[in-house]
Amino acid sequence: MNEILAPEKIVEAQPGIAAKHGKRTPILSNRSRLSLTVLLSFLTGLLLTLDGVLITTQSLHRTLAWLTQKPLAVFACALFLTLIMLLLAGVSRSVFAGGLIVSVLLLAASLVDYFKNLIASTPLQISDMGLISKLNNIAQLNSASITFSRNTIIALGAAVAWLVVLALLSGRLRLPWKLSLPSAGAAAALFFLMFIQTTVVNGWCFAPLGAELSATYGQAFVNDRCGVPLGLWRSYLFYHGGYELSEAGLKAAVADAREYINDVADAGSDVQPNVIMILSESFFDVTKLPGVSYAEDPAADFHKACSEGVSGTFYTRTLGYGTCNIELEILTGINNRFLPSDEMLCYWDGEDFEKLSTVPGIFRENGYYTAFLHTFNDDIYNRAPIYSHLGFDDLYFSGDFAKIDPDAAAAEDYWAYLSEKISGEFYSDDYMADLLIELYEQKSADGPVFLYAATMENHTPYKADKYESYDYAFSSGLNEEAQGVLSAFTQGAADASLSLGKLTEYFSACDEPTVIVFFGDHRPGLPLSDGSTVYSALGMCGESNADWRIEELANLYSTDYVIWANDESLLPGEPGSTTDTSSNFIGLDALRAGGMPLDPYWKMVASVKERCTAYTWQYFVSKDGAISSALPEALDSGDARKFEVMTYLIRQALSGDKGEAAFLELE
Repeated sequence: MNEILAPEKIVEAQPGIAAKHGKRTPILSNRSRLSLTVLLSFLTGLLLTLDGVLITTQSLHRTLAWLTQKPLAVFACALFLTLIMLLLAGVSRSVFAGGLIVSVLLLAASLVDYFKNLIASTPLQISDMGLISKLNNIAQLNSASITFSRNTIIALGAAVAWLVVLALLSGRLRLPWKLSLPSAGAAAALFFLMFIQTTVVNGWCFAPLGAELSATYGQAFVNDRCGVPLGLWRSYLFYHGGYELSEAGLKAAVADAREYINDVADAGSDVQPNVIMILSESFFDVTKLPGVSYAEDPAADFHKACSEGVSGTFYTRTLGYGTCNIELEILTGINNRFLPSDEMLCYWDGEDFEKLSTVPGIFRENGYYTAFLHTFNDDIYNRAPIYSHLGFDDLYFSGDFAKIDPDAAAAEDYWAYLSEKISGEFYSDDYMADLLIELYEQKSADGPVFLYAATMENHTPYKADKYESYDYAFSSGLNEEAQGVLSAFTQGAADASLSLGKLTEYFSACDEPTVIVFFGDHRPGLPLSDGSTVYSALGMCGESNADWRIEELANLYSTDYVIWANDESLLPGEPGSTTDTSSNFIGLDALRAGGMPLDPYWKMVASVKERCTAYTWQYFVSKDGAISSALPEALDSGDARKFEVMTYLIRQALSGDKGEAAFLELE
């Protein structure tokens, strides 16, 4: 007996009728379309993986070498991107939409990682995502360094060409909802199993790649093992691991800490000198550059201050960027090497910093007027909501100088007046010195002052036309572009030195005891258009930071500092002596220079300083200057325990509420 067909079945069964009704017979079955979607998604993941490597390494040879030398990393990264694309393609019913979103995210991450490495010699980190809203401001500040190389154009071109292919095929591969949504669910489930379950992903992926989740590594190391996408994903999983503190371990740490701080001499003094800290943007002693000879000393005033004070190498935590994070480490003593990951302190809430005492807070508690000054606006780091919790009485940014400078207050056009203070695209260091002197004169009548200033004049970009003229000629083997970059930086460093000279000359004539702590926050990146840097051109390091020896890295992650006083009895050593310090400890140095009493937290910081000069995620510097990539095995058990104790106490203090820090038990 013949089956009576439903109308829609009749249409499907008779091609002629289908055409009459405006429908086409499917060329591919749903199963074939699903299979092709999976295949195209994997090919997209593989292409984007190699594209990302090409962008970040800028080497076609090294990119192809990944296929043979790091097959697991290539497969894992491709699978990671494949599953995300399948999820997106399933919920959108478009393989093109899924590929487009994944491509944009992967290429954006790779480009940012490349340019950040080029400018700052440090990779993109998960905590950098907090600066996404400030991307336009950051790009403007670094516009001179953002150029697209041949390899970058090849990678972008390949991605665009592949997206065109996906766009042409997308309509023919569209699945009905009853298949697309389950396929998206299957991709999500597999992604959860393979990349979110930490035991699973560590077992098949991160541990075999040498980046197991249980260990702490710097982002550059992880990216080199896993690639940028998986490197960032590993950091995300690690970052969200939380603080796991054992109650018994914490009690033992408190007991050991009590012994450590008992060995730290109390500071405290009847003398309350004014203390002025100056973070000089990107300053370092350019006369130390190998292969560069200056006709005239561009850092003469800095060198004079060093001969009268205590100076040395200042080890820091970054190269070419991250001023606010360095600042917060200095002002709070919080070394993020004691945290589970390389966190950016500038993304914390202001209340988090109230859990431990701060440098400005201690000065204020001891009767000081405290102020922060910055010759730029607050658009990028958004300091004000954080710094208002650090113990500053006043915060001054570029829009606030009329509160200090009477001429600015009286000016008919405030911004026109300030434009006269610009040198090298930013407000000059000379003007910052004037502001510090003016603020000191306004506030010192009521008691001692603690002033913290962050300059801006010598910020990137460094290009041959940054200044109208250059005062410090030099000879070197650098090419024309590199000479222009170094000339711009040298002029800025010289102006910073001159501003220091203005301050030391002024306070030398003051009766009130005054200490000046002057330091560069980090070296500039000094990138060149061919992907190299002035440093690599001078033979100080290789072009790729992945190839740097640990000694080269520590050298480039250091600047110079000086502690100067108008009364040599306030110095931490003999005039003209040298001793190295770091962003870990210069806040402590300022407290001691000011004769401030130290609470248990800062005594513990001082105790750690007895065993090292610098301890960062990138390197370790012992008290005798030996450099290693981590805590050296040569440390005896007692010294190693001290670092473990500090880790316990810092994590406990920051994971609890205000007033719950175990440091308080040591009072």
